[in-house]
Amino acid sequence: MGKFQRLIVFLAGLLAASAIAHEETAVLPVYQSCITCHGSDGWGNDATRVPAIAGQQAPYLAKQLQDYRSGFRGNAVGDKWGAQMSLMAKPLTDAEITHLSRYLAAQRSWPGSAGSGKQPPSSATVCLTCHIKGDLDPSSSTPVLWGLSGDYLYRQMLAYRDGWRDGSQPGQPQSAMAPVIDVTYSEATLQELAAYFSGAAFPQSRQ
Repeated sequence: MGKFQRLIVFLAGLLAASAIAHEETAVLPVYQSCITCHGSDGWGNDATRVPAIAGQQAPYLAKQLQDYRSGFRGNAVGDKWGAQMSLMAKPLTDAEITHLSRYLAAQRSWPGSAGSGKQPPSSATVCLTCHIKGDLDPSSSTPVLWGLSGDYLYRQMLAYRDGWRDGSQPGQPQSAMAPVIDVTYSEATLQELAAYFSGAAFPQSRQ
């Protein structure tokens, strides 16, 4: 590599570092409100049923924040966790959502996010069509599930099954998950899937 090429590479690196520093400066004040529940490392809290978000796919994070802000997600009767997120997302601007999603996606992923290596149950076959290991394309809008709280995963699958997250509102596209998790899925099957993707035994108490 000649001197000119090395200079170009060096300048590109400086520009990239400058862009990252600018994004962090823009997003850190916004992220302060997330820390209370999701933690300073973004790894969530199983005890309070808050999912990990650091290292998650940026397009997925942005879509969820937009849905919470618009009320498309979090307005179902009984969805108290979603309602809390909806309140947090409402003040966010488009730029803040973009910066926050990119910032979180660039952080170190939570433990177990690369998968456990366990043999999947037969019920997971359809899930693995999209939710492969944690090395998904960063531009994908398909979230990483591995190592997330089993209780959180179970609640979200229930939400899809029972219509809380099915894209049924006017003007909204149907979620890709809606036709997958339908009324034929028993709670036992959903618990089995949650335990598999979380990499841990499913908790007995879900009060």
